[in-house]
Amino acid sequence: MVTALASLSLLSGPSMPAQAAPAPPGAVYKTADNYCHYRNWAGTFYCGTGRIWTRLDTYPQVFVIGPNLKVYTRWSTATTLTAWSDALGGTCRPERGLVMVVLSDTTLQLQCVGSDGYWWYIYRGPTGGWTDWDRL
Repeated sequence: MVTALASLSLLSGPSMPAQAAPAPPGAVYKTADNYCHYRNWAGTFYCGTGRIWTRLDTYPQVFVIGPNLKVYTRWSTATTLTAWSDALGGTCRPERGLVMVVLSDTTLQLQCVGSDGYWWYIYRGPTGGWTDWDRL
């Protein structure tokens, strides 16, 4: 029996240390400059605008309105934490918040009031691509 186990160990190859998944965003805290930040993911954003979406792969993606009024996002995978990105753009009034509408496991819509006072939205399709901002 011991020989069989030793052979099985050799057949399975050397064991590799598991790589830990990045920590979740963590609690939000406010600083003296009246901006908020995530304890684990940092970032600087308007308080009350943070939205967390759990993607189909079970890892979180965060959306916030940054100090320049653009929508920022950051997400993690099993092994990686991306940098903050303002690629979604937009010009949102933070006092009106950021609305996240989850449409399915793979699609969602972000909505905000733009600098023109109208509601705008951006849509994430099932393959992960985003549309341009459009007025509601």
